[in-house]
Amino acid sequence: AALTAGISALVALIALIVTNNLLHIPVMISEGGRLVMIGFGGYALFAAAAAVAASVLYAVLVNFAPRPGLYFGWIVGLVTLLAALLPLTTGAVLVDQLALAGINLVVGLVITGLVPVAAVRTR
Repeated sequence: AALTAGISALVALIALIVTNNLLHIPVMISEGGRLVMIGFGGYALFAAAAAVAASVLYAVLVNFAPRPGLYFGWIVGLVTLLAALLPLTTGAVLVDQLALAGINLVVGLVITGLVPVAAVRTR
């Protein structure tokens, strides 16, 4: 869980740096009805927390679900889809919305791919 959280945080941080600093696309979120720049550290911590939550979910599914990998894939896949669609509902410019949606999708795919691998290795 810790390794997946660290990798997820690094992926989120790198994606934000590339988007903001190299591509000059500000990644905005809606906060209190107005758009603000997303904080690099806060977003990286959020990605790490999502990875830990996914790891806990997988541990629970291993003990209770008949096919934990299948259920995990569906649950995390749908949450990733939701995270990719939510930025498209803000009032930001379309390119800003697409940038955050893409970052959320990449972080979700990293979590979806790494958590089951780590869980299988630890069992």
